[in-house]
Amino acid sequence: MKSKTGRFILLRKIFSSNRMSINRKKFLSDAHEFIERWNCQPDGEAFFTHSRLLWPVTAADEKLILKIANPDDDEAHAADMLRHYDGQGAVRLVKSHGNIQLLDRICDDKGTPALEQMVGAGQADTATQIICDVIGQLHTAGPPEKTLKNLIPFRHRSN
Repeated sequence: MKSKTGRFILLRKIFSSNRMSINRKKFLSDAHEFIERWNCQPDGEAFFTHSRLLWPVTAADEKLILKIANPDDDEAHAADMLRHYDGQGAVRLVKSHGNIQLLDRICDDKGTPALEQMVGAGQADTATQIICDVIGQLHTAGPPEKTLKNLIPFRHRSN
């Protein structure tokens, strides 16, 4: 687990360019707006990755996560795909607006995915079976045609 100081240093490195600093401020501003608009309450600290803000929230006794993706990243179009899968093999999309999404929270309160916990507890075979089941669910629904043209091939991504 990283300390708050370690997290701050990591965030400072990630957002050292002017462009990313501007996005960080915009993401935080948008997050506050949509937390209020969607009647959510913060349920932890917001954190950043290379292309998104994630903020654990609650709404109507549900544990959710507010996600704001960089508009230039293919994740900005994830709502179309999540809407297509409707929680079957993918996280449930609760609400969306452009590159802003409200999603089911699929990890514990410390941000550790359940599969990672299972592997750490010696249950790698069970975790692998869950992954295979999820892939099967995704294949059953089939890919949404609209979203696929917006995806950036992995080899072309800058991050």
